[in-house]
Amino acid sequence: MTTSHHVKEFAYEAGEEVVLRLAGAEAFDVARGSAVPDGCLAMWTIGTILARMRRDGTPAYAVQFRHHGAPCVCVADQCAIEGTA
Repeated sequence: MTTSHHVKEFAYEAGEEVVLRLAGAEAFDVARGSAVPDGCLAMWTIGTILARMRRDGTPAYAVQFRHHGAPCVCVADQCAIEGTA
């Protein structure tokens, strides 16, 4: 008899609100159609998971958040997410 081990690779699902550290994130302002400079981002924010993906073989997420009222997106590694909001 063989045994299989199910490992949950992704900790979060699309639609979940999460606390996200923005240090080093490459954020994009959707309304302006331009990148948000690193120095303008807060240290963390609350965002919504849009999609799950792999980046360099590890779990990552497309996350939507608001920056000064403008809708922004970024791709964040799972380790940049502190947990659900």
